[in-house]
Amino acid sequence: MLGIGFPELVVILILLLIVFRPEQLVELVRVAGGLAGRFWRAGQEIREQMEEELKRAAEWDRPGTRPAAPQPPLALAPPEEPPVESRKSDG
Repeated sequence: MLGIGFPELVVILILLLIVFRPEQLVELVRVAGGLAGRFWRAGQEIREQMEEELKRAAEWDRPGTRPAAPQPPLALAPPEEPPVESRKSDG
């Protein structure tokens, strides 16, 4: 664990008790625990999203399982050109 031994932990604890009062230290530990829980939950959510995306990618790579390409909306589709016979010639 980061190379911190028991003597170092004792020195850190003594410094924390000197800088903070015991009441403040309890609140500090409570806040730190809450933040650690939030980070853990965020990590779990990221892991679940990544697994879901990997499953989708695996389904996409399987032959015969690709979904049909979506058609562009009519407003963005290129205009249809009239047949060659119905075009007027300038000649």
